[in-house]
Amino acid sequence: MMIDPAFSQRIKLKFNNVDADKVDLIKASLSALEALDKFECKPEQGIIAFRYDASQVHLEDCFRVLEALDIKLHNTWWWRWRAKLALQLDANIRANARHVPHCCGKPPSGPRR
Repeated sequence: MMIDPAFSQRIKLKFNNVDADKVDLIKASLSALEALDKFECKPEQGIIAFRYDASQVHLEDCFRVLEALDIKLHNTWWWRWRAKLALQLDANIRANARHVPHCCGKPPSGPRR
């Protein structure tokens, strides 16, 4: 499935329990969500980065997949703040993707004076 560049979001967060032997499993699990692109993992630092289409996949779903693999967000205020910011951006992108504009530059229909 192709990612729409208008709705793509890049995530780079630090997680606990990221081992070198889990990298392929993490990539396969996240790729099952189908709207994932450009996966990168640095197990020595615990960093997982990927790009996804926020109009098709919720970031919370990605977090649930990682938690099922016993990979949890690094528990410091900085990484919690970045995760909350990413969740807010995800919600904004989804809202913009579903938005139907009320006007497209056409005059209103109906009788005119």
